[in-house]
Amino acid sequence: MKIGSLNPYTGAANLGRTVLAISRSLERLSTGKRVNRPQDDPASFALSERLDSQVRGLNESVRGVNDAMGLVQTASTAYSSQLELVQRMREIALEGSSSTISSTTRSELTKELQGLLDEYRKISQNTSFKGIDALNGAGITLALGDEAQLTEFELSDGDAASTITDVVGTGAFAPSKKFGSTLSSSSLVDVNNDGHLDVVGMATGGGAIRINLGTGNGNFSPSTTFGSSTGGLAVGDFDGNGTVDIAGNIQSNIVWYSGAGDGTFAVAQTLSSGWDYGHLSSADVDNDGDLDLIHLNDNISTGSGTGNWHVVLNDGDGLFSAYSTTALLKGNAGTYLDGLALKTADFDGDGNTDVLINYSYDDGALSYAFEVAYGNGDGTFATATTVWQNGSSTSIPDVADLNRDGFDDIVFNQGTNIYALKGTGAANFVTATYSSVLTNSVSYVQIADYDSDGNLDIVPGRYSALLLDGAWGIKENRNFGFTSAAGGPLIGDLNQDGVNDVITVAAATQTIYLQKSREVSGLGKVSIETTDKAARLLSILDRTIENLTENIGQAAAVHSRLDQYAAGSLLMSETLSEAKQRATEVDFALETAELVRLQILQDAQVAVRAQANVQLQKVISLLNGL
Repeated sequence: MKIGSLNPYTGAANLGRTVLAISRSLERLSTGKRVNRPQDDPASFALSERLDSQVRGLNESVRGVNDAMGLVQTASTAYSSQLELVQRMREIALEGSSSTISSTTRSELTKELQGLLDEYRKISQNTSFKGIDALNGAGITLALGDEAQLTEFELSDGDAASTITDVVGTGAFAPSKKFGSTLSSSSLVDVNNDGHLDVVGMATGGGAIRINLGTGNGNFSPSTTFGSSTGGLAVGDFDGNGTVDIAGNIQSNIVWYSGAGDGTFAVAQTLSSGWDYGHLSSADVDNDGDLDLIHLNDNISTGSGTGNWHVVLNDGDGLFSAYSTTALLKGNAGTYLDGLALKTADFDGDGNTDVLINYSYDDGALSYAFEVAYGNGDGTFATATTVWQNGSSTSIPDVADLNRDGFDDIVFNQGTNIYALKGTGAANFVTATYSSVLTNSVSYVQIADYDSDGNLDIVPGRYSALLLDGAWGIKENRNFGFTSAAGGPLIGDLNQDGVNDVITVAAATQTIYLQKSREVSGLGKVSIETTDKAARLLSILDRTIENLTENIGQAAAVHSRLDQYAAGSLLMSETLSEAKQRATEVDFALETAELVRLQILQDAQVAVRAQANVQLQKVISLLNGL
């Protein structure tokens, strides 16, 4: 009998492999993973590690995104807090724009305004998230995705100097554009309620009233015409319906046209005055809330008496009836008078409308005079006072509170000099002279904040601008190279960028000069010391509200983007985790069946091994008996 066929080691090896297979099967069942070590399945193990790396990268990226969302939310909350402060500051600016509040109230409002500004600055300086300045405008850089791709998210600068801003003119003008035709008695006003300045005037020497509608970007529509006027024009809401109306002279009649609010007009009333054509102005002279008309004849030949000016009262429903006639102070019977201009203001600070009358007269020698009639507030006027008179011709004057002292001033040109009659609040003026500031005399002088620095400047009709420092001093005598025929420049914000632009009237057309602008900090102008400063602050705060609203919108957009990325990353992480699980997880049904098979095999192998051992013992026993 051959012994070798009964080699017990072969059965032992088989049994050992079965035991090892059972051990690994139990391990797979207990861990739920098919691949627990590289040797189980090298390819699946490598795939599992790659997927695990991606999942971990995505999860870490989501944690970074959540931190970034916290920073964005902090910044957004700070912007909202600043917006609340600015809304209250705007309320104060609105109140400060009124001339009816007392100095004590203005002082208290100023204290509150400065307190709000200090709190605004604290929010800008102290808002942080995990030690990071949330409002410095540096933005957020995140390593996104499993490959750590650097991505930047922009956040606006919330610093006070960057959000409380003003727009100023640079003094440089874009190339000119021409439109329309030569006009006289022209003005800038919104006649169609679209928020854009339009040009209203009449043909030079009298004729049809012309309108060029502004588009808000520095351009104007072709002229439309209606009615006519042989004298000046007055513009205002005469019937109180919220739309602009226009009044003009037609020989001895005064005609006013009611505006429809769309740039069209219709005759509302023809008032037969018996006066010759002349200059018109509108103001509420009787304090009833309705605009009245003031009239001054243009050419007055007084063969039988002195020249007159007139007041026509509005009866409250847009119709004019009662009127008064007042004699000019200068000029005797047989002299010649020429009405030059009418201006209205409150020169003595009593709250009533006063009238400045500019005229020339020939009483043996040609002279020029300004006289002021002080209003009583009921449509009547005290005896006028002559505030300027000499034999040299003057330009058409302009009136404004040039030095912000609360009293209106009169500015005009004579020769190469500019004169300012400084209002004192009483029935007298103090003369200031800007000597030899012009190379030629001009026909018109206008007052406007030409360089948007918050101070009113003097703009002579043709050549240059005297940029003032707010205290009668000349900051700069700047020549802008404009030329304009009689009629002077029109000054206003034609393209809605916050700075004044210019329209000049030349031989046969009007020319637009758009001033370039730049944004600067408005912190130095947070003041309501005067009504003008309060009005300026109002525009600054409106811009601040726009800036903060934009910041909040940008923060919301960044937050939404991060939120979407976080949601997408979590979904991708879950997907990859499932893929990893499918690559390595055990099939419990198959593995359990395999375990049962191995256990049966093990039992059989043990039984066979035992039987082999018994047979071997019998052989050995027989051999021992020999």
